[in-house]
Amino acid sequence: MRTDWLLPILREHPSYEERDVIKTLFQALFGNGHLLGDEDAVTRRIADEMDAAGPCRGEPLWEDVGGWIRIGLRPARDLGISPAWIARMMLLPRMSATADRTALPDALAAASLPDRFDADRLAALARELVDDPERLPSHSEACRLAEAPSYRLVHAAWQPLLPVLRAVAAAERRPCLITVDGRCGSGKSTLAEALQAVLRCGFVHMDDFYTPHAQKTPERLAIPGGNCDIDRVTDEIVTPFTAGLPVALRRYDCQTREFVDFGTLPPEDMLILEGSYSELPPIREKAAVRVFLEIGPEDQLSRIRRRNAPESVRGFIERWIPLEEAYFSAYSLPDAGCVRVDAASLRLHEILSKGG
Repeated sequence: MRTDWLLPILREHPSYEERDVIKTLFQALFGNGHLLGDEDAVTRRIADEMDAAGPCRGEPLWEDVGGWIRIGLRPARDLGISPAWIARMMLLPRMSATADRTALPDALAAASLPDRFDADRLAALARELVDDPERLPSHSEACRLAEAPSYRLVHAAWQPLLPVLRAVAAAERRPCLITVDGRCGSGKSTLAEALQAVLRCGFVHMDDFYTPHAQKTPERLAIPGGNCDIDRVTDEIVTPFTAGLPVALRRYDCQTREFVDFGTLPPEDMLILEGSYSELPPIREKAAVRVFLEIGPEDQLSRIRRRNAPESVRGFIERWIPLEEAYFSAYSLPDAGCVRVDAASLRLHEILSKGG
């Protein structure tokens, strides 16, 4: 287990004693499995703790704890981040503390710790947890008095999503239309799927709005974003949603060249519109939160090659990437209004693949 994250934690928490070091190492090894229950119960406990937590003490929204992060409940509350959102991040993926506790002394031995911590005391506390599988670590009284720690542990893969959740919480425009755009291969669909799992809102793919073949004139395709049927996106999705009306869903099937109806979304407070060209002006003018995934050209091609057959890769290189780049250039994307997410930092597939 890597322990390079531990020293920054100890510097940020001068009140920590040996018991707090052991608790932090335990969190990194075993995650939050022992804290989980049903979603409603977890949400209620978080909401109650937020209410009782008192004013923010300058703590950050999140801290790195190995493969996990601590979300501070006081800053989360002050930023408007919902207790239900935190509960859903805790519960997805569902992971339990089933690893062998004998890993704790090994992790302690591998850690480089300041001299202020007593090695014998640390070893004794670690051994107590190994010998008693029912025992759970706790913060020291000194830490509780100095800091009143109030946080929840979630998988570190959620961290890149936190700026998006902050923007959603701060958005004044309601209903809240959230667009997710970026270069092909950057992980737009995965990020949007993870975001939907937290927000529990409607989700629409821009891939359902390709310009019908009959309308694909050279003049139309010469317009940046012209291979998207922007009129239909506006008329069928953006306008009714932002007016608080139901949204009738249908996709254009490029194979059959027909429209396919597949349901209706009731009026909702939030909607995610995911995919290339979701930043075209008629959409962005109505969007409350605009997310843009950034990826370098080498990483982009590497991902595309992993996911596609050689003939499809050639199509991306010769057609789709140039069309996207023309669109980004024409509309100066990403701009200052976008929440930028580095695709290289995304590990959301690890969460979604484990289920919840």
